[in-house]
Amino acid sequence: MDAVFRGTSHCGCFQLVTTFLPFFIAVVAPVHILGPIFVLYVPNHRCRLPPSSAWSANDSILPASPEHAAAISDFIPTVDNSSEFDTCHYRLNGSVTACSDWIFDSEQFESTIVTEYKLVCSRQKLTTILSTCTFGGLLCGIFISGMLSDWLGRRKCLLLSVWLLTLADVAACFTVSPIYSAIAFLLVGAGILPAYTVGYVMLFELVGPKARHHVGSITAYCSAIGATVPPLIAMTTRSWRGYSLVTLSLTSLALALAHLPYFAPETPRWLLSRGRDSEAAAVVRRMLRMNGAKNPQQLLKEMREAGRRLTGGTQSVTKSMMLLAKSPNLVMRFCIICCNWFGVSAAFYGISMASKNLPGGIFFITGMLGLAEFPAALFMQVAADRIGRKSTYLTSLAGSGFFMLVLALTSVWAAGLTWVIVALSLASKMLIGVSYLMAYMWTAELAPTSVRGAVLSISSLFARLGTLFAPVLGHLDVFIGKEFGPAVAFLVFSASCFVIAGLACALPETRGMPLPDTAEDLLKSRRANYRLTDSTDEKQNTQFVDEEKSKESDALKPADNAIDAA
Repeated sequence: MDAVFRGTSHCGCFQLVTTFLPFFIAVVAPVHILGPIFVLYVPNHRCRLPPSSAWSANDSILPASPEHAAAISDFIPTVDNSSEFDTCHYRLNGSVTACSDWIFDSEQFESTIVTEYKLVCSRQKLTTILSTCTFGGLLCGIFISGMLSDWLGRRKCLLLSVWLLTLADVAACFTVSPIYSAIAFLLVGAGILPAYTVGYVMLFELVGPKARHHVGSITAYCSAIGATVPPLIAMTTRSWRGYSLVTLSLTSLALALAHLPYFAPETPRWLLSRGRDSEAAAVVRRMLRMNGAKNPQQLLKEMREAGRRLTGGTQSVTKSMMLLAKSPNLVMRFCIICCNWFGVSAAFYGISMASKNLPGGIFFITGMLGLAEFPAALFMQVAADRIGRKSTYLTSLAGSGFFMLVLALTSVWAAGLTWVIVALSLASKMLIGVSYLMAYMWTAELAPTSVRGAVLSISSLFARLGTLFAPVLGHLDVFIGKEFGPAVAFLVFSASCFVIAGLACALPETRGMPLPDTAEDLLKSRRANYRLTDSTDEKQNTQFVDEEKSKESDALKPADNAIDAA
C-alpha cells in the first residue's frame, strides 16, 4: 500500500471523507469516559432535619430564616467542635443518630446519581465502585476491539461497537437503581473503547506514511475537544439524565454515519492481508479516482504485488502472533509496551478523576484540564515528526512525573497556594496527555498490519487495568482522609511515570518508517533491513530495503502480464 500512496496523495479527498467518522468518535469518547465525574458528583450535603422538627418538610442546605438556622444548630452536630456540620448524623432525644435522608446543595447540579440514590455516608463507597464500572467496561471492550477486528475486519467491528454503545446509552438514560447504573456503565465502557481503537487503526491504514503523524495529531485535537465538552454539557443540563441524553444523541449520529460505506469503508491493508484482492482493488480505485491519481493502473498493479507478498495472500492472526513470539527481542518489546500503557493510562485518567480534590469549582477545573490537552496535541504534532516518537514520549513522560512529584509535595506543605496547585495540575495533565497520545501512535507504527488490531487491544488491556486504579486513587480521600489522599495519589502517578520512562528507552524509533504489513516484515526489520537515507527535501527519510524484491518481481511477471491483458 505504501507504493500506492507514493503515486497519489497521502491524504486526499478520499481520506478527508473516510477519516471524519474516526475523528468524530475521538470527540465522543471523552464525553463518555469523563461522564462519571459529573453524573456521580457528590455535592455538599447534610442530614435532613428529623420529623420532630417543624422544618423537616421544607429543609434546605442553606438556612431560610434565623429560626431555620437555629433548628439546624440544635439538630445537626459539628465535626470536632468546628463550624463544619456532620454529614451523616443528627441529634435526636439527646443522642447522636445516623440519618437515612439528606439535603443536597443544588447550586451546581439539580440531580446526580449520588443525590437520587443517596450514595453518601455508609453508601459512599458505591460511588467509587460505579466510577470503576466504566473502566471495567473498557476492559471488557478489549475483546471486541482485539482479535475480532483482525478476524472480521475493521468496518464490521466498528459497526458492532457503535451499536453496543448506542444500546448502552439508552440503558443509561433510564436506570432505576445503582445496580442498573453499574450495568449501564459497564456496557458504555465496553462499547466506547473498541469504537475508538478500531477507528484509530482505520485512520493509520487509510492514509499514507507522510500523513500518519498529522492524522494522529488531528485525533489528539478531537480528543481535546471531547475533553472540554463534558463540563459544558454538565453545566448546561445540570442533571445526570440530561447528560445521558446528550451522549445518546452524539452516539446516534455516529451510528448513522457508520452505516454509510463512504464514511466507514473496509481498509485495503486488512483486505490484502486476508487475500481479498478484488475488494481491496475496489476501495483503492475509489481512492485513486477521488484523489485524482495520474496512473491508477500501475498503482493497482503494485498493490496486487504487495498483496501477493503477504505470505501468499493471507495472513493468519494466530500464525503471525506465534511467529512474533519466536523472537525474544520482540516479546520483550511487547512487554515494555504493555507496561507503558498501564502506567500512562493510570496517570492520565487518575489526574482527571482527582480533579474534585483540586481547589476551584468542578466545571472550571475539569474544563481547564480539558483545555490542557490542546497544547499537548500541538506539542505532539510539532515534536513527533521533528525529534521523533521516542524522544517526544520520553520527554513528556519524565516532565509529567516531575510536575506530579512537586504537586504532591505542594498539596501537603503549601495547600494554601491554590493557583500554584492548579498550574502544576495543568502542566502534569498536558505532558501526560502527550505521552498518552504518543503511546497510540508509537504502538500502531510498531505493529504489523496483520495483528495491529490485536496488538493495540492487548496493549489497551493493560491500559484498562491501569485505569481501574484511577478512580480508586482519585477517591483516596474517602479511605485515608482529605489531608494526605491527593498527595499519595500524585506520588504513585509520579513514580510510575519515571519507571515506565526508563523501560521505554529500550523501544526503537519509528519516525518515517513504513508500516510493516506482516510479521515477516517486522522480523526483517530486526535484521537491520531499514536504512536511513539523506534527501534534499526531507532529512533522515527512512527507506525499507526489501532483500527479495528482485526475486519476487521475476516470479510475478506472468501475473503482471495477465493483469495488463485484462
